[in-house]
Amino acid sequence: MRKFLPYIILASLKRETLSIYELMHTVGPKFDIVLSAGSVYAITYSLERKGYIKRLPDVAVAKFTLTSKGEVLLETAKAEIPKTMPQIIAYLNS
Repeated sequence: MRKFLPYIILASLKRETLSIYELMHTVGPKFDIVLSAGSVYAITYSLERKGYIKRLPDVAVAKFTLTSKGEVLLETAKAEIPKTMPQIIAYLNS
């Protein structure tokens, strides 16, 4: 599940602008996982450096939003991830 967290974060940010704290408390319970601020920060920092998300200026608490580059990555992931699932499931069942 954690391998897909960047994509889950992108999808969450496509829906609404969120802070790291809000991401932790939105994504974690939805997927029944405990997320630390450090792990979410590391992912958002990486996504921001690559230009997939951007930090909103002039807000007291850092909030992030999806960029057009992030939307392209998310759409690509939505198309590619389902293609790999049968291979992963077959491998797990072997």
